[in-house]
Amino acid sequence: MSLASGAALLAITYTLLGGSNGLRLANSYGGPSAGGRTAASGTAGHTQASAALHQSPGLSPQQVLIRAGIALAIMAAASVVLGWFVAGRVLRPVRTMSAAARRISAGNLNERLALTGPDDEFAELGGTLNDLLGRLQAAFESQ
Repeated sequence: MSLASGAALLAITYTLLGGSNGLRLANSYGGPSAGGRTAASGTAGHTQASAALHQSPGLSPQQVLIRAGIALAIMAAASVVLGWFVAGRVLRPVRTMSAAARRISAGNLNERLALTGPDDEFAELGGTLNDLLGRLQAAFESQ
């Protein structure tokens, strides 16, 4: 989930920062030009790259910060929704066991929790509760 969140954050930031607009600036630093040639090297190349940087319609640090904050807010909201959904799915067996345990009373101690799903901690808890209900049933029957 962390990897997916990080990838989504990068994608959102990339989109908010203008997508491939940054590639234009990279080309001005000596990448291939339209004719397939590279920019001049040495002092002339540095001067050309510097001029291109100052003429570039790039983002100011404040704009980058604002857009990164927007991306962070979007990911925070998505994380809250995703966390709520995942927690609900993980805790569903606990709610099912709790509802079944409430239904079982002194009059129907022969009922047991239905254990379905993987053999995990919830299945172990359900098995323990079923054993407890069996002992309670035996104690009630003996009295």
